[in-house]
Amino acid sequence: MYTNFHFTNLSIGNNNIAFFQKDRNKSLANTKKNIWVKNCQYKWSCKIKILWHLSFRLVKISGSTTVFYNLKTVYTTLNKLFLISKNGIISIQQSYRDGKQIIDYEQIKGNEFIAIQIYRGDFLIEEQYFKGKYLNFQIGTVISVSKLNSKEPSLNIDFTSLKSIYLTLVANKIQLETIEKW
Repeated sequence: MYTNFHFTNLSIGNNNIAFFQKDRNKSLANTKKNIWVKNCQYKWSCKIKILWHLSFRLVKISGSTTVFYNLKTVYTTLNKLFLISKNGIISIQQSYRDGKQIIDYEQIKGNEFIAIQIYRGDFLIEEQYFKGKYLNFQIGTVISVSKLNSKEPSLNIDFTSLKSIYLTLVANKIQLETIEKW
């Protein structure tokens, strides 16, 4: 599934808009992970599609990565999943709590994998290194939208179950116009 963000620019000047996933596991100095940056010209409308699904890649000691593995959606219950390869065995457990997807990884056998990268669609939103044999992600469903290099606060939107969101940039402020649900 996905959410379309329809953006209309009615502000002259720098018009780069960033869509980002807030990282709640890091300090405040490093809270933004860009998902998309869009340059929409004055009086133009642009559309950005943000996918809901998450996937991951395993990072090997050599620095190379594996193929993408899809994670289940927040609405799907999943028992423990095991990835078995010649490089080792990884278990994955997913749950949903307090508006976040909780993803626990355990490296059961082998030590070839040093990190895991989480993607929302094609965009890397998080990377963590194993601490011993364990790793935990807490991925929220809130996308923030802001004008790049602006002191105005960002607009935070829980995009899950929303089909389209219409935004307008007026005088350097992003305004929420209309929301369509699935």
